[in-house]
Amino acid sequence: ALVMSALFRASATGVVLATGHGAPTITAEVVGHDEDDEAAAAGGGGLWWVVQVSTAHDGFNAYRIKRRYRQFDVLDKTLRAAFQGVPDLPGKAGWLSSSDKDFLDKRKAGLSSYLRSITLDPALSQNEDVRSFLELGSAEELFVRLQEKEHFCNLAVLEKDKALEAQRQRVAALTGENGRAQHDIQALEAQIAEAARGREEAKAAADAALGLARQQVGQLEEAVLAAQAAEAEAADTRRATAQRLEVQEQLAARHAADAAAQCA
Repeated sequence: ALVMSALFRASATGVVLATGHGAPTITAEVVGHDEDDEAAAAGGGGLWWVVQVSTAHDGFNAYRIKRRYRQFDVLDKTLRAAFQGVPDLPGKAGWLSSSDKDFLDKRKAGLSSYLRSITLDPALSQNEDVRSFLELGSAEELFVRLQEKEHFCNLAVLEKDKALEAQRQRVAALTGENGRAQHDIQALEAQIAEAARGREEAKAAADAALGLARQQVGQLEEAVLAAQAAEAEAADTRRATAQRLEVQEQLAARHAADAAAQCA
């Protein structure tokens, strides 16, 4: 049974990828195991070994398949019949369960080493039985397409990064301009504050001068009123004096007339 999980990663740092000019390098390893539920239900035992097949350059474009140990054994026998120097397959150990942790870890490491040796060998990796075991028929084409897609996505990410960097530079420039504008605003505010202080000082001086002028006007008005009163009093005195003189003249004239009359 094929357990497929093709994973895609777009790196913002611009990883150099294959561009589809040939099949990508494949690697395979055992990444875990599952209990064989059907065998357990029938009263037997056994495990499925989970094999991850991926591109060698990063391991992110990958899929998983399940294989029984006997399938590894059949593949090994087939390869040994056709090739020399086939890597050693870990020996069979009879019935296993997931409780045999130490042995399972060793079996997992041994099967992984076996698969890596096969996929790294130019002849063995191209063998049809190996390709069928790893289900590479359609996977390689998928890997190529995934890598091409990843490559173009990385290009898009790089373009986005460039645009983002341009925006950051623009923000930095605007921040600098804003800083200068803030400085100019602060200088203008200082000038306005200084002008306001000058205005208040001028207003205070004007108010003081106006108060002094009003005081002087009041004093002048009092002096004018005093002069007018003195002038009125002098006029009254002059009129009274003129009246007395006129009365005295009339009396003198009358006395003179009476004296003349007596002399006659």
